[in-house]
Amino acid sequence: MLVTTYGHAVDDGPAGPSTPQPEHGATAGSASQKLEILMAPPPVVQLVRSALVLNHLGEVLAVRTASAPDGTYRLPGGEPGADNADVYGLMRTVQYETGLPLAAHRVLVRDRTKGDPPTEHYVHFCGRLPGGQKLTLEGVDHFLWLAADAVAEHCGRAAGRIESALEALANGTLVERCDGVFVDERRAG
Repeated sequence: MLVTTYGHAVDDGPAGPSTPQPEHGATAGSASQKLEILMAPPPVVQLVRSALVLNHLGEVLAVRTASAPDGTYRLPGGEPGADNADVYGLMRTVQYETGLPLAAHRVLVRDRTKGDPPTEHYVHFCGRLPGGQKLTLEGVDHFLWLAADAVAEHCGRAAGRIESALEALANGTLVERCDGVFVDERRAG
């Protein structure tokens, strides 16, 4: 018996379903196969959000987890799979990791990465802290306050994104990056 499924005929004979074969008259690249490709769900994009937090000296708050590759630091929040896919999740994650109840303000950087899964990483400005602010670490094992010229030394692959965020903050712009490469810079609106 032939059963049509998603534009393919399947022989459901005595041994069970066989390999899908193109329908009678259909060829590779036919309209039905093209429609099937168009109807396929889009790839799931993993959203990651990080918080750019500065102290009264303009230094960047960077955190490190025990599982960090080569002991590199990152911005608070910026872990794939963490509860930070939206700004409220980012604020909860930052408070959990640092004890700081901060609000997420404007987006400074949008960095798209092609991969499996593709990722969109957003860096939000979350404020400047007054001097002497205490941090309570949970889920991270160390933090540093980094001057802009020390970011590359301590933050590995995240350094370019952090440097772009500092530039966007200073210039009042949004920086677009793709696979770590600068794509566009626009005035923040």
